[in-house]
Amino acid sequence: MVDEQIVLEVNGLSKCFRIYDSPRDRLKQSLWCGRRCYYREFWALRELSFVTQRGEALAIIGRNGSGKSTLLQLICGTLTATAGSVITRGRVAALLELGSGFNPEFSGRENVFLNASLLGLSTQQTLERLDDILAFADIGEFIDQPVKTYSSGMQLRLAFAVVTQADADLLVIDEALAVGDAVFTQRCMRFIHHCRETRTLLLVSHDAASVAALTDRALWLHEGSLQQIGSTPEVMPYYVNFCQRLTGAQQTQAKEETDPPELSIDRSMLTATSSSPEHPALGGGLVHDARQELVNYELLPMDFCCGSFTGGSPSSHTDGCCEVLEVGFEDRRGEPLAFLRGGSVCRLRIQGRVLQTLRSPIIGFAVLDRLGQVLFGENTFGNGVHAEMAVPSGECLEAVFELEWPWLAAGEYVVTVAIASGGRVEHVNHCWLNDCVLITSTPGTRLVSGLFAPPMLRIDLEQKHHG
Repeated sequence: MVDEQIVLEVNGLSKCFRIYDSPRDRLKQSLWCGRRCYYREFWALRELSFVTQRGEALAIIGRNGSGKSTLLQLICGTLTATAGSVITRGRVAALLELGSGFNPEFSGRENVFLNASLLGLSTQQTLERLDDILAFADIGEFIDQPVKTYSSGMQLRLAFAVVTQADADLLVIDEALAVGDAVFTQRCMRFIHHCRETRTLLLVSHDAASVAALTDRALWLHEGSLQQIGSTPEVMPYYVNFCQRLTGAQQTQAKEETDPPELSIDRSMLTATSSSPEHPALGGGLVHDARQELVNYELLPMDFCCGSFTGGSPSSHTDGCCEVLEVGFEDRRGEPLAFLRGGSVCRLRIQGRVLQTLRSPIIGFAVLDRLGQVLFGENTFGNGVHAEMAVPSGECLEAVFELEWPWLAAGEYVVTVAIASGGRVEHVNHCWLNDCVLITSTPGTRLVSGLFAPPMLRIDLEQKHHG
């Protein structure tokens, strides 16, 4: 009896490639009809078996050359297995390589119909969903230009937009989100999170944050063989430790081969640096750590470029009760800010207008990273600001949040805002604007490990002597 909850079933899957040293050997092999061998065998996959249930999100992880992309191509049917079988139930939609399924000479609009047909959509179905596809891609007038003129990001937008309308039971993504900007990546993340409720996701990524945020199971491949499969929190630490050990071994080997001369240390410089009353000399005691300078963020700034109010992305929604007029950052004097500085105080001002009487209004915001993870946020409820009042139609609302901007890792972030009414447990979101403001963090002198760096009050390194 077939289990309807199983969307993907892989049994004893193996794939072998023939490696020829030269085109001449390939010709000889065809002429000798297998009586002599002019090739070497390379097994990209060996006897791999697993099943994936409906609603699961499975990450396929491993170092380059471990067989991840080969596995996805076998699942999608673009490669033929040497041994074993792949059984899929339902429609499969894949983003394997940028440009795959596109004709570079055709326009973007023509390629929408071409790509949709490959995913199993009829021309009539594509016509009915064309407006949604174009809105998701959001490439404007370029939709009627040849795809060969597109950047990699534009190709990704168009390909992903078609996939969103394919009604796929199995969504396969191979590092495709690595080339998208923050706003579009947010749009993709919302779609993926929505798909996880009823569909199955296979994700190949080298980004540990993406794997942790998007998947609940992980399959670790190494040199074509299954190393471990299980929940993502269980598998990822083993994989990370393996990579660290391998990297450390490679570095040790490289160091031994180069055999560098012994490092010469100028003791007078060390003494001069650390012989103050606060930092005793190296003879035994407290040693000054240069990272202590990072505590003084006024001298070592980290800037965040702050964009203007975008009006929200196409995925935003409103019920017509109210609208957001403006979202922006400013300093304590009320002057607009084009740059934010880690560790400095700023204000986020959100202005809205009531279109229908609004009772017990709440205004809030959230700052999200490119993967859609909420880093922090706040709202006016429960902070001494919430009021049991009725705001009549035509009146305006304004919320101001004063905060110390954190140090965030280099990358792109977005601000999402909302206007609601009610209480903490029961409330109605009347206006929800995704991606209102784009914030770009530039690499600075402040070291950020992880999502953000907290203020460090003190950093010391102490040398201890035994005996």
